[in-house]
Amino acid sequence: EQQRTRRGGRLARDQLSSQQKRFAARRKILANRQLNLFKACLMKHYGNIVRGWRRLLDVDGSTTITKVELFQACRRIRFDGDARLLWAALDWDNSGSISLTELDPRAAEALADFKLWLSKCAPPAK
Repeated sequence: EQQRTRRGGRLARDQLSSQQKRFAARRKILANRQLNLFKACLMKHYGNIVRGWRRLLDVDGSTTITKVELFQACRRIRFDGDARLLWAALDWDNSGSISLTELDPRAAEALADFKLWLSKCAPPAK
């Protein structure tokens, strides 16, 4: 009987683990939907993601934003999605801040390439 209880206990933990995995997968899908909605909102308001990043999100030029800054930005543009799920989609490494790379890796790479090109073509500003 003791083995049955143990087996039953393992089964319950396995079921819970399976439920948690399904919940996490569902949450990831929902978070990615919020990310797509947010990117569309940035495109609508600013024309492209980099301009939205610079004018709405990273206004201080620190190259990163916090959860509070993201939530404030969502309110400013009246983003009607779930900001908490949006944060979950963006801060996938749980660092507590996000960069343009996490929002749009291709745009971040293009901007980095442009900055590199510019540094080779133009003398540094004084």
